[in-house]
Amino acid sequence: MARTQLELSYVAPDTLTTDAKSFKLHPKRQIVQIAKSIETFDMIVPLLVRGSHVEVGCARLLACRQLGLESVPVIDVSHLSDNQVRAFKIADNQLCHVGKWDDQFLAQTLKDLSEQDLDFSLEVTGFDCGEIDFRIQSLDQPPKYEEPDP
Repeated sequence: MARTQLELSYVAPDTLTTDAKSFKLHPKRQIVQIAKSIETFDMIVPLLVRGSHVEVGCARLLACRQLGLESVPVIDVSHLSDNQVRAFKIADNQLCHVGKWDDQFLAQTLKDLSEQDLDFSLEVTGFDCGEIDFRIQSLDQPPKYEEPDP
């Protein structure tokens, strides 16, 4: 398959449309978390659009609108067929769930970050304080051995 040169551009969030239905439901709490992440790290993951229609990134768009951003980064994926877009939407939402956390490395990284003088809340990682504390405390316990996937 030939590679397509993708171009990043910026558009006003209010000019974009989304489907009424989505594979993923986005509770208000998640939109607030995404908005906090965008406030902390900026909008560094572009929306995927065809024309002015958001194909991937609807929750990020809602968060951007909540923040009142004047422009958002987009990549136009009009080169994909309707079926490719539909399949990619599923893949984009599902493939991140296939992997597992390396609990030891995650806990150590959260601990390391918690010991820094951060100018943001560690909760922008998507973990609440209780979960962060639980993971850090797990460092005091011997790691569980799991057979690696073949």
